Amino acid sequence: MNFRLNFLLVLFLVFTAVSSTSAAQAEKRVIIGYVENVRVKDVDAVIKAKLDTGATTSSIHVDIIEEAEDNVVFEIVAENAKDTKKLKKEIVRHVRIKKKGGGDEYIRRPVVEMTFCIAGQLVKEEVNLANRDGFTYDLLIGRNMLEKGLLIVDVSKTFTGKPNCPVDE
Repeated sequence: MNFRLNFLLVLFLVFTAVSSTSAAQAEKRVIIGYVENVRVKDVDAVIKAKLDTGATTSSIHVDIIEEAEDNVVFEIVAENAKDTKKLKKEIVRHVRIKKKGGGDEYIRRPVVEMTFCIAGQLVKEEVNLANRDGFTYDLLIGRNMLEKGLLIVDVSKTFTGKPNCPVDE
């Protein structure tokens, strides 16, 4: 009898903890549009971004200056960047992306970790570095950033949030 009571008590405590965690996560969720202004923390620039649930990895428009085996030097290409600033980041990995309109051709891109402010939410995640000259948006936010559960995309909306995040985070 004691075992059964203890088991039920433990089960209740686990259920309560999971429920309160889920409720806390739900409170942090922000509904955003499929196009938003996003602040790139490394260069303090705001870039228009498309939030694409069909894209696996996020991608940012850059000019790659030098790529070594384990790091890359690049500049963020943003119209409203306060300063054009060279960044040097460690390459986390490389991705193979199917070339737009290229049939079976692929492009190999370096992936680095960066921090973005999206609708008041700081998101630190991997992003691949690309020349996005032929694209409408310089920043593509893919599922790797959206799967964290903080952001919910409403495709009927645009520019719903401000790219303001706490400075000390």
